[in-house]
Amino acid sequence: MKSKNNQDLILYCEYHKDSGHTTNNCISLRLEIERALKEGKLQHLLPGGQKATKRITPHNEGTSSGKRTMHVASTHMINGGKGRSRKATRRPDNDWKDEQVVFPKVRGGPRDRRAVVITGQLAHYCTERIFIDPGSTFDIIYEQCFNQFDQEDKDWLQAVDYPLAGFAGETVFPLGQITFPVRLTSGRHTRTEEVNFMVLPHTSKYDVLLGRESQSDFNMITSVPHSAVGFPTESGVAIIYARREVMTSDELRPTKVARPTPNDQPEKWVLNARYPDQKIALGHALSPTTRAHLKQLLFSNQDIFAWTPADMTGVPREIAQHCLNTLPGIKPVIQGQRHLGSAKNQAMHEQVQELLSAGILREVKYQTWLSNPVMVEKPSGGWRMCVDYKDLNKACPKDCYALPEINEKVDNLAPFRWKCFLDCYKGYHQVQMAIEDEDKTAFRTPTGNFCYTKMSFGLRNAGATYQKLMNDTFRGQISKSVEIYMDDLVVMSMEEDTMLIDIE
Repeated sequence: MKSKNNQDLILYCEYHKDSGHTTNNCISLRLEIERALKEGKLQHLLPGGQKATKRITPHNEGTSSGKRTMHVASTHMINGGKGRSRKATRRPDNDWKDEQVVFPKVRGGPRDRRAVVITGQLAHYCTERIFIDPGSTFDIIYEQCFNQFDQEDKDWLQAVDYPLAGFAGETVFPLGQITFPVRLTSGRHTRTEEVNFMVLPHTSKYDVLLGRESQSDFNMITSVPHSAVGFPTESGVAIIYARREVMTSDELRPTKVARPTPNDQPEKWVLNARYPDQKIALGHALSPTTRAHLKQLLFSNQDIFAWTPADMTGVPREIAQHCLNTLPGIKPVIQGQRHLGSAKNQAMHEQVQELLSAGILREVKYQTWLSNPVMVEKPSGGWRMCVDYKDLNKACPKDCYALPEINEKVDNLAPFRWKCFLDCYKGYHQVQMAIEDEDKTAFRTPTGNFCYTKMSFGLRNAGATYQKLMNDTFRGQISKSVEIYMDDLVVMSMEEDTMLIDIE
């Protein structure tokens, strides 16, 4: 069947609501879809496409009940250029980047003097506090904003081996750098550019700072008197005004500024963003230059740190291993089973699984000695698993290797002004047990019996074995640049300039 216009009535297009061709063969629809894809409007329909938009919560936003509130993003748009039709058109070439940005006339002249803070989107994160700073060389994401990102996005953070200099010459060592697409829109005109950000370990009332690099990429013109920014897009010139709510809050200034007091609190610095709970304390007496160089040194060598038990490679047996040397003729002791509460059993199970995955424990089926675990409550909360080795220790002779005199160590440290304190992470677990003594360290749990493949706390002569290892490792440096007591190390220096050399 055909219509009066000689169109095939069987072929129907849902887009045009007319016959003559099918929806799948509609050229107009195909062009419209391609245009929407380029603008990023259909990414959520693609495999692995755009995620749901996540709003970044301002640093100081919240209510008395502890719940954070959300502000509705609002921007104001004025189209630039003369003789432009109301319907936006797109040009396939790059001539649109040469479009002149013209701000509207204001009766009496524009007189705003406040910071230009606009709304924008980084990937699928929407923030209302993007500070436009033409004086900044770098584009910046502040830590309180970065912490709200998804972990899979945080993993894209790349190392930076140089500090950034501030307005007064102070140096700041960034957590790293990361690249995100930044989408700015005036409501009618939209533009997206890839921006490389530095992530700073500081909080700010702003989430993101766009410096000269990104402003150049956007061909952006900033007008402080208008409190607005303008930039060309493929469909016309976009002009975005600063949010009035943010501008009003920025106007609040203290009527009287208190005299600053010296800050004698150490800086808590996160060396590895994947483990934000593990922080390094930097003393307040360090100069900004030394502080930045120390951070750079630690950051470039962070692979030598053990962040989890699985990171501990252990000491080769030919260098050190722990032997029990049980006395001959001693009959093995199997302690009677002790019952623990459900909370302790759960904490013990979690710690056993962690040590199993790290290779510090292994399951044992035919034990000779068998001890009971003891759960000790930590001062900070939670439980620490220990093992009652009192019967096994009675069967082991004492190692007469002398431990250091703690008072002598303190006296040796006194003349040195600069000190770096290091605590060996699970240091005992770096030393392997003698293979013939592993089964003797067995202990029982509700899920099975396990023994240590690495030296455990509570074993007799464990302290002597570890101190002997440390003395052999740092022989020639002890009492000169290093003092060691068991698993505590102190790198000491007379001058601030030589401290980094001693640490390295």
